[in-house]
Amino acid sequence: MTKETSLNSCALKEVEAVKGVGKVLALRILAARGEKLFQSWEDFTDRHIDGVGPKRLQALQSGGRGKKQTALI
Repeated sequence: MTKETSLNSCALKEVEAVKGVGKVLALRILAARGEKLFQSWEDFTDRHIDGVGPKRLQALQSGGRGKKQTALI
C-alpha cells in the first residue's frame, strides 16, 4: 500500500521516504518550502530545485516503485 506525503507539511524523514529522494534532495526541497509553500506541481517545478529534473519529478508525482510513499503538494 502506498502512503501519500504532502511536501508542504511533512518532516525530513517523510520526504526521504518518497521514491527518488535521498537526504540531500530532501533538504533542498524543505529549504525551498521554507521560503514559500508549494502552490502546485508547476510551482514546484518553477523553483528549479537542484536534483529535480523531468524523471525525478515524474517519480515524485507517480510514486514509482521501491519506496512506500508518493508526494503530494
